[in-house]
Amino acid sequence: MNTINYYARLTDALSVMNLNIESLAYQFSQEAPRTQLDEDLIDALLVAADQMRAAAEALKSVEYAPDPE
Repeated sequence: MNTINYYARLTDALSVMNLNIESLAYQFSQEAPRTQLDEDLIDALLVAADQMRAAAEALKSVEYAPDPE
């Protein structure tokens, strides 16, 4: 079984997300204050992060049960 590619792609995606979050933090501290739209989008981001965490945690309980051929 080769799962390392999945983890590599997930790690890459998380790195991009972290860079974007850092960029937003810079924007909010140096360029312009957060708007209500920003607040709403941050809340949506938090919901999505919670859902991703739950999905990742659920991977720990997946049982191996291949379909019969």
